[in-house]
Amino acid sequence: MCCAASAATRQEASLWLSRRLPLCSLQGVDPPAGTRRLELAGAHRSMERPALKAVHEATEVLVSANVEDPVYVFCYPGGRMRRIFLYTLFYPQMVISRRCSRVMKNADGQIVCTVIFDDDRMKPLLQFLSALSMSLLMFYALLKKVALEFFHSWNVLTAIGALGVCILLAPLSLLFWLRFFLFFTGFLRGSMAGYFYMRKGGWHKKRMKHLLAIGTLASEQGKGGGGALMRAAIEELDADGYYGGYYLESSNPRNVPFYERNHFTSLGSTSIFGCVITNLVRPAKEVAPAP
Repeated sequence: MCCAASAATRQEASLWLSRRLPLCSLQGVDPPAGTRRLELAGAHRSMERPALKAVHEATEVLVSANVEDPVYVFCYPGGRMRRIFLYTLFYPQMVISRRCSRVMKNADGQIVCTVIFDDDRMKPLLQFLSALSMSLLMFYALLKKVALEFFHSWNVLTAIGALGVCILLAPLSLLFWLRFFLFFTGFLRGSMAGYFYMRKGGWHKKRMKHLLAIGTLASEQGKGGGGALMRAAIEELDADGYYGGYYLESSNPRNVPFYERNHFTSLGSTSIFGCVITNLVRPAKEVAPAP
């Protein structure tokens, strides 16, 4: 009887905590992983924090969804090189911000949508270590994606082969990186414009959460999955009461109406080498404190 009561108490406490702990705790302690069921057009979907072994699959969803983004097309005209770059970009972000990431799975357990928020509430030591590990993670992601693109598998032999491919393609990749840094110089101007947009609306006075990236598989686009995942993740952040709002930079004008349907407001746009960068914000929902 005592054991049963104790188990029930622990289960009740766990449920209470799962409803109140944020995506990222202030102390740097991982919140309960948990799985949340989402009803989407009669189909069963689930939202959860991705396990480390699922980071590759979640990253591939982001790559496939962003491969035709105008900015990445400008920086990397070649489709294969663009996929490699995006994987190298998103994979480390997924690992470092994993506890602030959420994925949506279908009934078969396949990841169909991914969203990443910047993990800005780590302990200072964790932030320092994350910055140091970023380069190592990018190198690992580069080798892994090159191996998968050229050899269609990932093991010791293909990793060695991928290193050889990287050396052979170094001159070509240098041209792509030069285009990227050329765009980055313009992006600094866009960042300054975004800062003034935020100041004009008083958003700079709020504690804002940065939405880094969101992507949905092509087969699932248009079904509302991306919006449902983003809203559910923001609900968890809202329940924390720590943030005053959310912001993002959209580099694809076609995506702006999607964000506006999900309660984001455009502050203004900047054109950089023909690519339009739109700054959007969304206020946090005020939640009454738990009794």
